[in-house]
Amino acid sequence: MTMIKLDSIDRQQALRYLSYKSGEISAAARELLDSCEKEILAAVSPAYSYRYFDLAMDAPDTVDLGGMLNLRSNALYEHLKGCSVAAVMCVTLGAAADTLIRRAQITDMAKAVIFDAYGSSAVEQCADIVQEMISGENPSHSLTWRYSPGYDDLSLDYQQGLLDITNAGKRTGMTITAGGLLAPMKSITAIIGISDAEIAPKHRDCSVCRAKESCAMRQRGIHCG
Repeated sequence: MTMIKLDSIDRQQALRYLSYKSGEISAAARELLDSCEKEILAAVSPAYSYRYFDLAMDAPDTVDLGGMLNLRSNALYEHLKGCSVAAVMCVTLGAAADTLIRRAQITDMAKAVIFDAYGSSAVEQCADIVQEMISGENPSHSLTWRYSPGYDDLSLDYQQGLLDITNAGKRTGMTITAGGLLAPMKSITAIIGISDAEIAPKHRDCSVCRAKESCAMRQRGIHCG
């Protein structure tokens, strides 16, 4: 298992997940945030797996990853235009983080909400670390931002395929639930395009996200991109 060590969690990002916008944080709130951060840091066991694949994109809605997985998505095709290789990454905080959150949901809902926000922030930090590794291995290339199943028209049904081709089940313990979601809950799969040429900046946009109508963050006036 390939591990990541986290010494701290980005509190500002966690506060975004908690819908905190500005203003002074009380001493009591800071104490609770400090305590929750220590608890979840003690619980997490961040692990990752990634692998490179040659890209073949012979149709405007088809992305083939090294002949091992064929993805149907117009949006992903557009996202990876100009790239010859893709890195597929899988990252998780581990099952103990889920257990901590679920236990708190029974005993202390306020802490459960904070644990959940810290978990979301922490797994994104880990994904950033893995993306930095990939970037460091490709110093003369340009990288796209991470593109995950569930965004725009890339189906969540591809989650299992991404785990399989990166051997993430064995290397990280990640699986797919009966409902098609990643387990452990605080996990990420993503595809990063790699190009010899400079990639024009592209931005994530809520208007094309399939979760825009049900997204809790969007309803609170914040976004994940």
